[in-house]
Amino acid sequence: MSKDQKIEEGPVEIPKNTVIGKKWKILKKLGEGGCGAVYLVESMDNKRQAALKAESNFVEGGSVLKIEVDILGRLKGRKHVAELIHAGKKAKFQYMVMSLLGESLNNLLKKCGKQCSQSTQLRVGIHVLHGLKQVHDAGFIHRDIKPANLAIGNKNGGTDPNIVHILDFGLSREYVVKDETDSGFKMRKPRKRALFRGTIRYCSLSTHEKNEQGRADDLWSLLFVMVELRGKLPWSNLKDKKELAEAKKKMPDSKLLVNSPSQLNAFCDHLRGLDYWTRPDYMLLYTCLIDAMNDGGYRFSDPWGWEEKNIASMIASAIKSESKVVSGLFAADDNLVKTQVDDEEKKENPFTDEDFTSNPLGF
Repeated sequence: MSKDQKIEEGPVEIPKNTVIGKKWKILKKLGEGGCGAVYLVESMDNKRQAALKAESNFVEGGSVLKIEVDILGRLKGRKHVAELIHAGKKAKFQYMVMSLLGESLNNLLKKCGKQCSQSTQLRVGIHVLHGLKQVHDAGFIHRDIKPANLAIGNKNGGTDPNIVHILDFGLSREYVVKDETDSGFKMRKPRKRALFRGTIRYCSLSTHEKNEQGRADDLWSLLFVMVELRGKLPWSNLKDKKELAEAKKKMPDSKLLVNSPSQLNAFCDHLRGLDYWTRPDYMLLYTCLIDAMNDGGYRFSDPWGWEEKNIASMIASAIKSESKVVSGLFAADDNLVKTQVDDEEKKENPFTDEDFTSNPLGF
């Protein structure tokens, strides 16, 4: 048996320099979990970098990767998810190639000292709100929104570092399905009791209670992520599911949102009024966040929290340097600021009302 044959028939442990699909060369492993692994790959044609996710064909309970391929296929062209470039199957594993993203919000939050500015909090919230609406409008619930499943773009992979992306759709579920009677679509009936899916720190109270997850549950997870961007979640030290659920149940909004703009109270209130069947008012939620940005004087061109320390370090280094170097660095910094100020596109809000009011599925 040749080396190539062995690789194609083997599990997800793929050696460096292996070429998959006659095009994608394995550079290194980026991570692994369960029956799958993620690799950094490079196109043999144009050296474009991408991410390859591989999964064993013998996963119990069905293929997670197949679900992700389906979802990314339906979300083609949406800016808040990775682009599905290619998918294929070998004897013992299947794989998909998608656009390369940057660091996860989980890693970036550590660079902020585990606390970001309100400007970063609100902009992350708007990006993920729009991304979730796109996922919901495609008929899916994500069911595992958390900092580790959110990432900025990566220039090497052709994705925008200023856009927050949603990733890892392995726990996602379709909530809109075809109606066989009239060739249209319908919402799936919620199960009376659903298996727990998600991450206990970020899931909604309803998810703890084993209810079917709907659009509101993704939005509760988003709210908890936004809260964590401003400091620890009140229940972050709890590990027991029951204790954690009880903490969420008893937590007053005033304590949960102590470090957040007052507009997030209305965000909370709206989520409490939703059930599985009710479509969230994405425009109302967007308005809460954009009003808070306007009240705080924040702009979409503000540095992200994870960029602010880099700027501070650059200035500190310049101060310690010789005056000539200082002058040069500050001149470069001034030019950077001037470019940002003059760049009207960056100053403008990249989102429109239509982004949050459209309802392509009608549910």
